[in-house]
Amino acid sequence: MKTRISALVIFFFLVSLSSPAKSFDKYISNKININFINDYEKDWKQVDSLVKQKLPKSALELVNKIYDKSKIENNHPNFIRAIMYKIKLQSDTREKDFVNAINDLKTEMEKAVFPDKPLLQSMLAEMYWAYYENNRNKFYQRTKTENFKQDDIRTWDLFKLVDEVIYYYKISLDDPQNLQNINVSFYNEILNDYDDDKSAPNGRELRPTLYDFLAHRAIDFYINSESNLTRPADQFVLNDESYLGNTENFVKMNNTSNDKYSFEFYAITLLQDVIKFHINDANINALVDADLKRISFVYGNSENASKEKYYLDALDYLENKCSNNPILTDILYYKADLFNNKSTGYKPLESTNFKWDAKTAYEICDKGIQKFPDSKGTDKLRRIQSIIKMKSVELKSEEIIIPDKPFK
Repeated sequence: MKTRISALVIFFFLVSLSSPAKSFDKYISNKININFINDYEKDWKQVDSLVKQKLPKSALELVNKIYDKSKIENNHPNFIRAIMYKIKLQSDTREKDFVNAINDLKTEMEKAVFPDKPLLQSMLAEMYWAYYENNRNKFYQRTKTENFKQDDIRTWDLFKLVDEVIYYYKISLDDPQNLQNINVSFYNEILNDYDDDKSAPNGRELRPTLYDFLAHRAIDFYINSESNLTRPADQFVLNDESYLGNTENFVKMNNTSNDKYSFEFYAITLLQDVIKFHINDANINALVDADLKRISFVYGNSENASKEKYYLDALDYLENKCSNNPILTDILYYKADLFNNKSTGYKPLESTNFKWDAKTAYEICDKGIQKFPDSKGTDKLRRIQSIIKMKSVELKSEEIIIPDKPFK
């Protein structure tokens, strides 16, 4: 399940490196009444107002005061928020340079203490990867360097960059026990959408602790990214049927690999850790959400010839476990989506294969809608039903039309 809590992907916003500040900002800032009110909420509103007016220097002046105040008071959420704004605004007031933004964040990370440090480490990992995505072609042209002090990201090869990304995601989770003791609401100041709504976004209960938040950030990176590095002959694969086994058996697996650049290995290992953490929870929602992410990820990356059977078995297991919980609708969505996708393979007049899969998908959706009509997952089930009921006509013609001959 993709939830709004993962919206701390603020780095693309913060390091979007928009055009440098206009030269008249310094003049205008002297004409604007910038008052440090000593009230975080009011001060942030003033900062946002200055940003919208395209006055980054004026906004930065106020952010620096918030930064100093929050640091003295050990106000962690506002301190992190101030760091994020500083990096963005400093980028706006000097030459466009992703490297400076990364170095600024790294400096803040090195000075930070728990629990801010793990957040900044996770942010740094993401910024490194964003730098790679913005300079992909340059990295493809570089060979691996040896015995060379690589203290400037502009000289790194892809191996070095991937090493750093993996390293910072790893160390952001180095203290799981203490991270698990911090409720994620502690950082509401930077997680909630304060422009429109101060309430917690849907899905917040699925990432109840700071550990969950950081772990899922790393998992989502490994699931959705590809390093494009040369892999060893014994590269890690997800073909073992146990990766699609039931929850209890999966957490007992012993994962090892010599493939140090396998994002699949890091993803499945972290998913196992998160599932272990929640396996005895009274509220099973965070557990089921992580488990759905696990089996969907494995199904999409496994080359096991029987993976569809194991995938459905895993979903059936969760369905039976959650038959009286509204999260059942999320489980049924994965099943319905599978059958609906399979139904596109039906070829009338050629074969009866997949003929009834759309009907099966529709009935699965109906089951969830009838049982939990007001569940958050029900909208997704209704969406699948709408797609199934949608009427369409497809015409096929000859690729080549011969002049003066009948058109077939």
